[in-house]
Amino acid sequence: MENINRLGQDGLEARVNALRFAAVDFHKEVPGAEESVRRISRSLQMPDCADRYPEVSAIAAILANADGAQLNEHLEKYLPVLRGIATNLKERITSVLCVEDDAVAQEIIKHRLSNSGLDIHMAATLSEAERFLAEFDISLILLDLGLPDGDGRDLLLRLRENPATTAIPVIVLSSKQGHQAQMECLALGANNFIPKPIDPVMISMRVTAELERSAEIVRRSLLDRLTGVPNRAAFCSALQRASSLAARSEKPLAVAILSIDHLKTINALYGFAAGSEVLIRLAAIVARSLRTSDMVGRWSNDEFAVFLPDATPERARAVLEKVQATFAAETFATKERTIFQATFSAGIAPVLHNTPVEQAMVEADLMLFKAKTDGRGQCRA
Repeated sequence: MENINRLGQDGLEARVNALRFAAVDFHKEVPGAEESVRRISRSLQMPDCADRYPEVSAIAAILANADGAQLNEHLEKYLPVLRGIATNLKERITSVLCVEDDAVAQEIIKHRLSNSGLDIHMAATLSEAERFLAEFDISLILLDLGLPDGDGRDLLLRLRENPATTAIPVIVLSSKQGHQAQMECLALGANNFIPKPIDPVMISMRVTAELERSAEIVRRSLLDRLTGVPNRAAFCSALQRASSLAARSEKPLAVAILSIDHLKTINALYGFAAGSEVLIRLAAIVARSLRTSDMVGRWSNDEFAVFLPDATPERARAVLEKVQATFAAETFATKERTIFQATFSAGIAPVLHNTPVEQAMVEADLMLFKAKTDGRGQCRA
């Protein structure tokens, strides 16, 4: 786990920061800066980065192979995306949920795993575990079978039936003797089984191994490969958690769907590479325009989704109208040096408490349709 964290937080961040400084020098026409940009870009294509961060490698290939005339423009477009990926890795806290009602076992687990730099949540019942899962981004679950309000195997089954939790690694802790309980838990989808009494060293080793194995799978499955922002599944999962927190705190939450206007026409006139650049540029502009509590994700081919906690639709509209102005001022160039510009339309809706988030997305989509029928390049709430 330490090696993965070191690469994600130090190695990737250091290379991206070095690329930023080299880009500044290149913009100032400092001698040797262009070569520095290309060397750092090539380093981001090396196996230690490429295997874990294919989207980073793809962007680095564009930078390394761009001609001198296009390199400055590409740096302006892609550096915010690279910085966003590195920042997300650095700020991500690995959370472990321990569902265990025995106070001694809780203390052993908390002491051992807290020393590993993990964020530990303790739940003594199944109902408490369900609440933690609704509110936090849980990376791994330690699950006891004998709990005051039910059998841990029932929770395991529900976890594997729910698309939002089906990939979370689960390590079962049990004092049940024999192979039957172990075989049943593995059949229900448990990743590992540790008998009681608990061995602290074994707990630490198994947790580290499962987190290492799942981190790469999760990372690859949650990012849009083109733009580097979260994909639809990741966005929906985060939106569900944001909705639960908003309901508990009685604060507003707004969602929006952004659609690039006439993307099919852009692709037809200027090529799919140009259309891809429009998508990447919009993702970068939206990402750097939002607060850290907000989120943007790739919703569909020509659409992005955004949610803004503690924001009304009116405030969300004000934010997105600023993004529209910034994006509309951008210029794009084809390989043949043809210059063009692009706009986007947006539909915004509130997420009402005790109402499914899917309904809010449908309402945002209806507002998007209205923005398009009213002339495009507009926000409607």
